[in-house]
Amino acid sequence: GLIERGGNHKIKNQIAMIEEKADDDEIRNAADKVCAAQFIEKLQDGYETEVKERGSGLSQGQKQLISFARAILANPAIFVLDEATASLDMETEAAILQSIREKKAGKTIVWLVKIGNKVARKSAVMHYVA
Repeated sequence: GLIERGGNHKIKNQIAMIEEKADDDEIRNAADKVCAAQFIEKLQDGYETEVKERGSGLSQGQKQLISFARAILANPAIFVLDEATASLDMETEAAILQSIREKKAGKTIVWLVKIGNKVARKSAVMHYVA
């Protein structure tokens, strides 16, 4: 979810929270890779849109997409995804997994899913080596 910090609550700052030196192109690229750009660019102020307390005004799925964009931008060595796509459709979920795979060299992904039809597909620990 969204974690507010330092009084800077714009969507672009929420995405760049971990990678504070990221430029606008890097932020937009991360959002695009997880399908967040589609809803962000429809907002009146786009990436400059102020995020209300606890992300009110955004759907749970939109909050998840912002969190995924943040993770893609940060490019961590380990991705831990616990019910991370529960509020997303299958197409968006597939795009997010593809984005993670693109940055896969040396990455470990722990994907925990408790939803019946997804358990067989995603209940796994994956480790990618360059």
